[in-house]
Amino acid sequence: MKVAKTMGIKFPMELIENATLISAKRSKVFYVNSYHKGYRWSDGIEKGLLRALAIHPLAGGVLDTSDSDVDLKIFRMNSKLKTDPAYIRARARAAKAEIDRWRPDILVVSDDNAAKFLIEPFYKNSTIPIVFCGLNRGASVYGFPTPNMTGMVEVEPVVETLSLLRQYAKGSRLGYIGADNLSNRKMLNTYSRKLGIRFTDGVLTLSLAQWQEEYKRLQNEVDMLLWFTPLGIEGWNEQRGYAFVLANTRIPVGTSSAHQVRYTLLGKVKLAEEQGWWVGNTVLRILAGTHPADIPVTQNKGSRLYLNMEMAKQLGIKFPMQLIEKAIFVKVVSGRGGEQ
Repeated sequence: MKVAKTMGIKFPMELIENATLISAKRSKVFYVNSYHKGYRWSDGIEKGLLRALAIHPLAGGVLDTSDSDVDLKIFRMNSKLKTDPAYIRARARAAKAEIDRWRPDILVVSDDNAAKFLIEPFYKNSTIPIVFCGLNRGASVYGFPTPNMTGMVEVEPVVETLSLLRQYAKGSRLGYIGADNLSNRKMLNTYSRKLGIRFTDGVLTLSLAQWQEEYKRLQNEVDMLLWFTPLGIEGWNEQRGYAFVLANTRIPVGTSSAHQVRYTLLGKVKLAEEQGWWVGNTVLRILAGTHPADIPVTQNKGSRLYLNMEMAKQLGIKFPMQLIEKAIFVKVVSGRGGEQ
């Protein structure tokens, strides 16, 4: 593609979609995404990573690396939609087989399942450099970092979210609800043990019927609710989920996840692209000669405030102008949330 660009040649898309794009010399980077294409959080990490590496996504999942010195392969574990540990272990073994076959210069992983099922058992004490991100509130549970790795630990601005929720709650009782998966359990444990957040009631489940029953029950048992992702609950549907929430919400609900805030009143949320951007630039530093152990493990720092005006109207809540001026509004169209 670099030669083609220099010569002013543009290949037709049907040729590109069936081609492997190469440049004269590049390092090989293998990225293991714990989740699936279309999951907003990991899509954001991937977007930041590609931007940092100067790689351009094209139609059909093709990656144009003509402006980059990096050859990138992406492996998605799909562990948010399929949560059975046996399935996730099988996907981890498949990733390992691909890594061992391709022999990359550096390995990148995002989120907890790739760390737990792939890196910890197979590569923790290897010689291959590893950069991780998206590990909820700590990496030490996996014995990270070892000398061959560095990364960004994911912290959510949950304290700030709860501080905002309390301004609109009629009492102090706090509940939680979400899917019963590794990330949600880990975050809940961290909030309780490390941040000292005290929950009065709550549930994590993989049953849609139980989730709906508990959501309605919690409206009467607590004064505010912290929302964890429902992805992984069998039968979960975004449009029907939003319709159910809108019909049954009676108390302020908040989240620290940008792709979940459409179901809630508000959220001070972390930025997925920040993590991907940091990882990509860290990869370039390591490829340029910096040892991973010389790059300190860090935490994400950026956040945005989201407000759901449709939910606020239903609850009879009016946000002050100074809050509105700082916020991004959630726009809900046909049951799907987005940004305005």
